[in-house]
Amino acid sequence: MPADISLVTRETLMGRVLPAVRAEGGRYCKYQRVHARPAIKGEVVISVTEDGEETRNTAAAGDVVVRNLTEAQEEYLVDAATFAARYRELKKVDELWKLYDPIGEILAIEISQDVTSLLGVAEEFYLMAPWGTRQKATVGDFFVAPLPELDKIYRVAKSEFEQTYELVTE
Repeated sequence: MPADISLVTRETLMGRVLPAVRAEGGRYCKYQRVHARPAIKGEVVISVTEDGEETRNTAAAGDVVVRNLTEAQEEYLVDAATFAARYRELKKVDELWKLYDPIGEILAIEISQDVTSLLGVAEEFYLMAPWGTRQKATVGDFFVAPLPELDKIYRVAKSEFEQTYELVTE
């Protein structure tokens, strides 16, 4: 990581960004279906978006590899309990993958100059992911928090957010 790019901790996100998400966030649902398969313990999953490598994570026992059906087809790990609460199985795709419908909603805000000022960072910065690796973020991306818990915040790249989520209007 270049020396001039800031690293934002999870604690800072929860303390500074979560109040903004609660106050200003739009309610979205994930409409884009996903492919998923059981992860192999110790497997390294590299998440690549249109912006390039986003992060990498090592699978624990019971994790699920999720592949978004976006242009980038980014893959990431989700623990079994979270996956079961957020996705409903539709059908088998092949010997490895199954198709799932997403369920649930999030609150989200676009990372703007106001948000970077709140964090004290430049337009491009890094987050410390819960699994201990850095994750790139930039103005235009989104911070999201799952409803109803609002117990975590993660970043979704702008292009993938737009290909995956839609504003709930009801």
